[in-house]
Amino acid sequence: MEYQKSNNKILFIGPFNDVGGRELEVSFIANCYREYFDIRILSTGILTQKSSVYKFISANKIDSINNLLYKERFFLKLGTYISYLKNFGKKDKLNYISSKFNKKILNLEYHKKNVIQKEIDKADIIFICAQLSSEFLSYIVKEASRLNKKIIFRATGKIDILQASKNAELLRLINVFVFHSESNSFPIREVIDEPIIHIIDQCAIQEKSLLEIPISYTVLKPINFLCISRLSKEKRVDLVIKAFLEMPNKDSTLFIAGSGPKLNELKKIASNNSRVRFLGHIENDELLAYFKKCSFVIIPYSSEETGPYTGIESMAAGRVIISPKIGAMPERITENQFWFNNDSLNNAINKALFATKDEIYEAANYNRERYKASYRMKIVEKQYLELLDCCN
Repeated sequence: MEYQKSNNKILFIGPFNDVGGRELEVSFIANCYREYFDIRILSTGILTQKSSVYKFISANKIDSINNLLYKERFFLKLGTYISYLKNFGKKDKLNYISSKFNKKILNLEYHKKNVIQKEIDKADIIFICAQLSSEFLSYIVKEASRLNKKIIFRATGKIDILQASKNAELLRLINVFVFHSESNSFPIREVIDEPIIHIIDQCAIQEKSLLEIPISYTVLKPINFLCISRLSKEKRVDLVIKAFLEMPNKDSTLFIAGSGPKLNELKKIASNNSRVRFLGHIENDELLAYFKKCSFVIIPYSSEETGPYTGIESMAAGRVIISPKIGAMPERITENQFWFNNDSLNNAINKALFATKDEIYEAANYNRERYKASYRMKIVEKQYLELLDCCN
């Protein structure tokens, strides 16, 4: 199908920060449309030049509410700068725009909503990438509806039946929903009559390099494990560490890639054991080396997960995935032999340790072939272009 260039303006909006799957995803989606539409990305969060949002999209197409207010509202800029000086400039200036002075005296929320309203007014299609609980989501949807704009909502967090029921009136204002999997879309189908829903999963940003990683027919020695996750409470990386340290094989290493508020707590759980190595946040390019040296990828148990993106990367890399049945994972790898629930990770790890080389190769190859058949970048890009047919 041939797509023609349009004068339509698409505003991508959501709480885009520096690191995370949401940031990479919105950059990729916007890139799918860049050739055919006038695109703009607006962050309602703390955004710096280090953000993954800039992966595919040039800086002149990206901005944040905080930056616009800092440039255009003198007194907000002054209040921000004073707070910045009081805190000895420990963070970027825009981190201090939410100072008590700006919030209480200058009514920061009013000014933020004013910016949102103006940006929505300039666009034809509002493409929201956010969780249902994200700040300003309700205002964005209601304002876009009031201004008669087409609204697309890409849910980046799990929505349960209770949340959907409580927000039914708001959700009915949305024209098109996009979910990672059929299971993620179930609550919306239950609450709204005949919603327009598209199932579009993620793809691996480093696809070419990941697909080039050899699938070894022999088991890598020692058998190493990789866990890629934000180190926050809901990700439950602590369960991964505890289960790994209980396994009998003392030659293996667990590599943990990611950063977050629970880092020090997790290091205590690991008790400085040399078999657990914390890599901190590393860029996608650097992750390739760890995919190569690890036979297995462990996905933590998180009930809020919709993807996760790590699962897609691991499939492309041709690695065996030890995963709970969360998010889109059951639909991605239906024949996976290494599922676990909240209290059976130990069993899954032990099963991995005693798997034969044929079993490991078969599982790894299956994951890669699943990726190539359903999740390649060109496939997902085509799905996003077809999505806009619903907005005509």
